Parts: sequence; structure tokens; C-alpha cells
Amino acid sequence: MTEAITRDITVRSRGMPEIIDYVQGTNAVPILFTFRDWTVPSGAEARIFVKKPSGKEVYNGATISGNTVTVNPTTQMFAEAGLQEGQLQILSGEKILATFLIVFRVERNLISESAIESSDEYGPLDQLIADIQGYAQSAANSAQAAEDAKERCEEIVNQSETGAILERIGKIENALSSAISTE
Repeated sequence: MTEAITRDITVRSRGMPEIIDYVQGTNAVPILFTFRDWTVPSGAEARIFVKKPSGKEVYNGATISGNTVTVNPTTQMFAEAGLQEGQLQILSGEKILATFLIVFRVERNLISESAIESSDEYGPLDQLIADIQGYAQSAANSAQAAEDAKERCEEIVNQSETGAILERIGKIENALSSAISTE
């Protein structure tokens, strides 16, 4: 079993803010949040939003199993040392739930302090953009295939018309040959 940081979380009352300690630039330890006063709807989606000390943001997907949301941190999520605020977001149809703030206390990592440059990260939005680009390419490929098929049909029609004309010319030649030979 993978070692994980586990926290109980409530959404009906704030209580004491959750504080989670993590080391800068690391991503090996998942964070499990179990809802204690709310049932996660079947088929819901989970996201994690984190605002870094610099103002840069991370918005990534998380997994749901029963009433537990698992966040698999990215190195970008904790690229900056210091206090960071975060929230879980649960999406179910038109309904949206956001948790009270979660505080991540990110300890400085001497080993990777200069190795990771902090930037914004938007996993679901990046995936959506990639999907749209893929759909656009598929549409362009389909449009080209349709244009190619149209051109081939026109060639076939032209060849058919040419064939019909040649057949008629052949009949006229035969008739003329027959007429000339009977004279």
C-alpha cells in the first residue's frame, strides 16, 4: 500500500483549517481527503486548486473513490516554498462544491531549490485545449477527405461521360461503315 497523507474534511462547518506539510518540488506522497459530513455523488469529478505565494496557480484533476478524494501532487504544485492556500472542488452535473481553504505549508528543499521554475498549471484546461486541437485536426482531415472524394467522383463522372461519347462515336462509325459498304 502506498504511504499517503490523510485528512478528514468537512464542508458544513469550517472548524480549524487543515494544514498539510509538504516539501518543495516533491510529488511522491499522495494526499487523501475523506469527506465526513457530505456524500460525494456517484459520477462526480474532483479538482484541486492551489494558489502559490507568487500568485501562480495550479488547477488539476483528482480521483474519487467513495467519499475519499486523492490528490497526486505534481512537482509544479509545490514548486514554491511557503504557505499556499488550496481548495478541493467537486463537480456533479450543474452542482459545484468547494471546500473551505486548505493550507499547505511547503518547506524549502535545498536540493531542488533552483531546479524547478514555478509556473501556472491547469491540467483539465490543458487537456481540454489538447482535445479541441485534436478535434480541429480531425475536422480538417475529414474536410480534406471529403474534398478528395468529391474530386474523384467528378473524375468518374467525366470518365463516364467520355465513355458514353466514345460509345456513341463508335456506333456512328459502325453505321457509317455499314452504309459505305452497302453502297
